[in-house]
Amino acid sequence: MLLAEIERREGNLASSIERYETVLASNPTPTLLQSAVRGLAGIRLSQGQPAEALALYDRLLAANPDDPIAQLGRASVAYPMEQISEAAAEAVLAEWLAANSLTNPPPELLSLVGALPPDPARLELYNTLLAIDPDNIGVNRRWAQVRATENPQEVLDRINQLAARNPDDIDVYFVQGELAQTIGELELAGQAYDRILVQQPDNPDALSALAGVRFQQRRYPEAARLYQRVLSLQPDDLETRRALAELNVAQDKPLLALEQFRQLQQAYAAVNRADAQLDRRIEELEFNLLRRRGFQPYWERY
Repeated sequence: MLLAEIERREGNLASSIERYETVLASNPTPTLLQSAVRGLAGIRLSQGQPAEALALYDRLLAANPDDPIAQLGRASVAYPMEQISEAAAEAVLAEWLAANSLTNPPPELLSLVGALPPDPARLELYNTLLAIDPDNIGVNRRWAQVRATENPQEVLDRINQLAARNPDDIDVYFVQGELAQTIGELELAGQAYDRILVQQPDNPDALSALAGVRFQQRRYPEAARLYQRVLSLQPDDLETRRALAELNVAQDKPLLALEQFRQLQQAYAAVNRADAQLDRRIEELEFNLLRRRGFQPYWERY
């Protein structure tokens, strides 16, 4: 177990996984089982494999349904995957907080707090957890989202300090970019996403986020190139196709935009998805075209 943890911290994930799995195959004691499963679940999450992490927490709960840490861990993974409702995740958090102190909170608690939407009522909880783990990305994001409207400069200062302490952590730059964009600091937001792309040039989330910044800055050709790069990596990304259509609206190309929106509508229908907002957007563009051509919608004639 100790070697598995050391190798995990050093980034030797394959060796760490092998050691954890050796422990799990050895019919361990309940304490060792919990530690090994939690360690392995953390690795699976860092690898972007939430389904595997969820299965591991389910294994723990099958062995001990009343395990509070496993309940936290499962909720922190299941909620972002839409396997449980926000109310159910909130209930798990409330139950744990009512029965435990925050002297030495498990990582699963911070994960669940970071997964749930920002809530001003939890500001004191955010502050307490960040005093224990100041570099936790999820909790920092929620704290910043709550504080951004009241004190945007305080938020920027803290997130910039977080980035300075973790210069190689792309998650920090996502938070920095998201918050900078929220409060209108578009230049800083662009720099944050650029830093991610230096490390991961084909990161679709960073490309899409940077495209959104360029869109806000009215740097439309750059935004279009970035969105096209996202589509080259994820050809079925409907949200990126919608963003490109909106980009054409912004550049006063309504006919091209309308064609793109109609194609998007067909793509949604092909996967049995309805989008009332998209339908209204198409109607709006059609009516605007009629007005530009001198026609008046029937409901405005009387």
